[in-house]
Amino acid sequence: MHVQGNATYIDDMPVPEEALHVAFALSDVAHGKINHIDIKRSKQAPGVHSVIVAQDIERLNIGPIRHDEPLLAKDEVVFYGQAIA
Repeated sequence: MHVQGNATYIDDMPVPEEALHVAFALSDVAHGKINHIDIKRSKQAPGVHSVIVAQDIERLNIGPIRHDEPLLAKDEVVFYGQAIA
């Protein structure tokens, strides 16, 4: 199928009208403590469906083997560009 050029890739599929898209808020520092994340204004922005922070998904971890790395930073960021919301 792939050799013939008939493979369907994700970019070849139409996006459903009701699809939601994700945008992450990323850390702009390499290391720091998170004191508070105010999501009130973000939730009110046009087109925003949800704003999710670490407390909303505490049991949803990622990682190649152990799945012990939080998807979103909660109390501290440890690298520039780390997802916080």
